[in-house]
Amino acid sequence: LTQGQRQNFGMFSTSYDFGVVKLFGQYGEFANSGYATTLRIDTKLYQLGASLPVSAAGKVLATNPSAQAILGMDNGQIEEALRKDRVWGMIREDDSPFSASEFPIRKTLRTGKPLKNVLAGIRPEGRSLRWLAINTQPVFSRTGKRPAAVVASFEDVTQQRHTEAENARLAAAVNASPDGITSANRDSKFMSWNLGAERLFGYPAKDIIGTTAQGLL
Repeated sequence: LTQGQRQNFGMFSTSYDFGVVKLFGQYGEFANSGYATTLRIDTKLYQLGASLPVSAAGKVLATNPSAQAILGMDNGQIEEALRKDRVWGMIREDDSPFSASEFPIRKTLRTGKPLKNVLAGIRPEGRSLRWLAINTQPVFSRTGKRPAAVVASFEDVTQQRHTEAENARLAAAVNASPDGITSANRDSKFMSWNLGAERLFGYPAKDIIGTTAQGLL
């Protein structure tokens, strides 16, 4: 690949040169694109990270075990789901639905621009809600001005979301308590100071966070 081609392929660049995977050259969009029929990628990364290369025609070019495990689908099922928006039940962080045109893969194919850390909740075929952090990278042919494909990589952040929600509920309960509740780190500096503590000691949280108890004396 030339330097320009390396830039165009984004995450599928020769900086990931652990192995060689024949991927794009066998498909129509790439057969006459002038690219070599092999792309060098880091095989270990491909095996571990959830990756989903999709052609502009909606063809799933490949998946890996991580992607299949997170989505609970095989290649054929993923490809079919990409044609049926309702299958995903995709929602935003505020629980509002994604419009079909704003689905990350579709949006990158439409705009030619990569996306980073798009948070989306999905319920494939009625399964339990899973939250994904999604990145997309467009793939261009040598002369094409529109993407010939997009590579989506994603991470399951469902547990992280649950932890954040639980922490938020706990923080709300602590802040609403009439009792003075505070917390400090190993350096004895206050990390939290609820409304009850403000009423009890007469100091607002903004003046206390980061100070020590000695500063109150």
